[in-house]
Amino acid sequence: MDIIQSLQAAEGYAMLGMHIEAIEELEKARVNFGEHPDLLEAALKLLMRKKAWDAAIKIGRKLCSTAPHLPVGFLHTAYCLHEQGRTEEAKSVLLQGPPDLENEAAYHYNLGCYNAILGNKEAARDHVLQSFKINKGFRQLALDDPDLNSIREFLD
Repeated sequence: MDIIQSLQAAEGYAMLGMHIEAIEELEKARVNFGEHPDLLEAALKLLMRKKAWDAAIKIGRKLCSTAPHLPVGFLHTAYCLHEQGRTEEAKSVLLQGPPDLENEAAYHYNLGCYNAILGNKEAARDHVLQSFKINKGFRQLALDDPDLNSIREFLD
């Protein structure tokens, strides 16, 4: 079985709600393919779906160190930290990501959320508005996001 088949099998299990089997499939693939970034990313996303934040952070940090050029590790690891109330740390992780992150709407949106939570309203507004410029869909997401309550008046 190649890595693509392993990832597809794990995703299939996950879609069926069979998370244990999905994790087992990824673990089997790691025997053959090691710490391949695609396997780490799949495991990270699976753990995030389960809201297994500690385990997701551990895998996310491994993804960041294994593939520092990939934005996804930094975005997801930061999100997991934020979900644990570790927002300052989340912001720090996100800011350590590759330069390509600055082209991602999710980067700006998440930085906006983190800054809003941390009381940096001007930076929060600027990042959230930048996310809207990159992807208009984030405006709808922002309408109900409790992280942005402190800057809601600036988003209209």
